[in-house]
Amino acid sequence: MEKKKIIVFDKRWEGHIPTYHKLICKNLLELGYEVYSYSPNPKDVKEFINNSVEVDVTTKVSYFSTRVEAPKNNDTPSQDNIFEKPQKKKSITFKEKIIHLLKKNKSFKTYYEVLLNWRELNTILLKNHNPKDCLVFIPYLDLDFYSPFLKKLNIEKEFEFQWLSILFNNKPYRNPKLSEIIFRGNYEIFKSKNCRALFVLDEFVIEKIKKTIGNKIYFMPDITDLESNSNYTDNYLKEIRENKKEGKKIVLLCGVINEKKNIKLFIETIKDSKEKDYLFVIAGITNEYYWNKKVNYQYFQNFVEKNTNSVLVKLDGLKDGIEYNSYVVESDCIFVNYKNFYGSSNTLTKSSFFKKPVIVGKGYLLEDRIKKWKIGEIMFKDTTSELLDKIETATSKKYNSREFQDYFQNHTEQILKNIINQSLRQKG
Repeated sequence: MEKKKIIVFDKRWEGHIPTYHKLICKNLLELGYEVYSYSPNPKDVKEFINNSVEVDVTTKVSYFSTRVEAPKNNDTPSQDNIFEKPQKKKSITFKEKIIHLLKKNKSFKTYYEVLLNWRELNTILLKNHNPKDCLVFIPYLDLDFYSPFLKKLNIEKEFEFQWLSILFNNKPYRNPKLSEIIFRGNYEIFKSKNCRALFVLDEFVIEKIKKTIGNKIYFMPDITDLESNSNYTDNYLKEIRENKKEGKKIVLLCGVINEKKNIKLFIETIKDSKEKDYLFVIAGITNEYYWNKKVNYQYFQNFVEKNTNSVLVKLDGLKDGIEYNSYVVESDCIFVNYKNFYGSSNTLTKSSFFKKPVIVGKGYLLEDRIKKWKIGEIMFKDTTSELLDKIETATSKKYNSREFQDYFQNHTEQILKNIINQSLRQKG
């Protein structure tokens, strides 16, 4: 029997996770399901839903917070979410000492923490819901609910609900150097009788994964908020528009700024472009938390402090929707050559919708997409001279408008709705 109540659960609220959560809730409501949204920002979700769906549908959604208030005794958890609770001092048993030693091993630590997350989630949801009439949708599985060492019996023992999820990182199927013995079996949790569906954003590996887990796998379009307003402005956009009037081309890097965005290559290219009529724009958010190495963060900070006329840096956030899209609209090309990046980027969804070419790196999914849909340029050497050449091409070349349109048609909300509907109607 099809279950009409669906819990959408997210522990994190950064990057594009809020967009996925809100759009999944919206489409589930439009499909006629009763939705229970668990997120770190229920107010944000509620505001979006109230502005996006018919009034009578909003009565079929409930909102829960995955944050907790700091304890009054100032024994503050390390993160303000329901998985972190203040620990009371107690004597340590021999078993706990062994577990403590094992947890120093990174692989075991990940496995152990993920297993505890499933257990905690089960406990939390049982307070308000019955596993017999609810499904759980986890839009972001990767960091908190997935470990390559988890087995289906682990999940079935710890989590009573039927569930479906999105797995963003399909690295084992993208990197042939990874051991098949270790990694090809690491999708076993998706063989669980309680797993209704797995969604992946890499259309080129679905057939390979299907050999591991069967037909419960689906392609997930890389959805994003595409709302725009030509009248929207801020001080940074005003400066960008002034530079465009002067004939400068706008090269955009946006989102969470850190090493993964290949920021050093981008900065060194800015330094080498003094004779060019470009304005480089770095727009998004960053702090030391987002960087793997403090020295790299300091390198970026030093660059920002010595800001030049050829770069504009906005680091007070970039909210998805009208604000984010306004920067995409004003750009002439977008830098998406991320370091060792195996996954999808919904920046390509935005760029295809607004018909802005992208520059990506060699290897993996983004290169495959640019080869199939000619909506940008591919870098092969990662040098400043090559990047300048690619920028020159991307900002002067006339691209086929149909290619942008064809790419975008694979990542629409309607595709999302159809896929979710199909997966939920299968027998489970």
